[in-house]
Amino acid sequence: MHDVIWVSHRGSHQECVENTLRSFDLAIEAGFIHLELDLRATADGHIVLMHDVSLERSCGVDRAVHEMRLVDIRRIKTRDQQQILTFDEFMQRYAGYSWIFDIKPETDLQTLHILKRWAHRKNADSWLNSQARLLLWTSRARRLAKQLFPRMPTLADKHACWRAGLSVLLKVPKLGAIQAGRTYTLPRLFLGHDLFTPAIVESYHRRGARLLAYLPETDDDTIAALRAGFDEILTNHRPLTAAERVRHV
Repeated sequence: MHDVIWVSHRGSHQECVENTLRSFDLAIEAGFIHLELDLRATADGHIVLMHDVSLERSCGVDRAVHEMRLVDIRRIKTRDQQQILTFDEFMQRYAGYSWIFDIKPETDLQTLHILKRWAHRKNADSWLNSQARLLLWTSRARRLAKQLFPRMPTLADKHACWRAGLSVLLKVPKLGAIQAGRTYTLPRLFLGHDLFTPAIVESYHRRGARLLAYLPETDDDTIAALRAGFDEILTNHRPLTAAERVRHV
């Protein structure tokens, strides 16, 4: 049984707001060392952690992050009375971990430029390259990231994952343009077909690619991903302990 990377999706947020100190602290207490977080740019050139365009779901305030200054965002609390995290605060607290930076598309170019300035100011380019990966949603962001962070790994984008998954499902993987060294994402079901199988995973591994199980909803889904041989699991739940893995897998 190979070692699998467990990635906490926006922190452990069953009992608190996602992308907050409490959610990431709970994730670390549960055993995660890899954290996924959502990054957005403010109107005055700062990065904050927020999944949605609007603050409505997390904070009860129907205003867009990219239209607000940081000083105004700092006056707003999340629904569980936490401060909205800035990127600087996150990095100061969780510097010893590994991260997936989900660069949200509405401000992706601004976010990447701010991230580059942060790395330059902190002399942290090589550190980010070794600890972080980028999840990008637009072709413009992929082009800019290649210029600004040429050595930082990126996860395969949504369209590449769809193309690869469909080609493997149809048993013509050569048409999927699966690249060695890339990490592709798969959900449990695709067009009604179960993708958490050893045969599906092997199709990627034969081409030198890695696979991330996307948000398994149940323990059965997680166990299926482990049995199939996924390399990573992005989850809203706690990671299974070694004993649980041995018992089920």
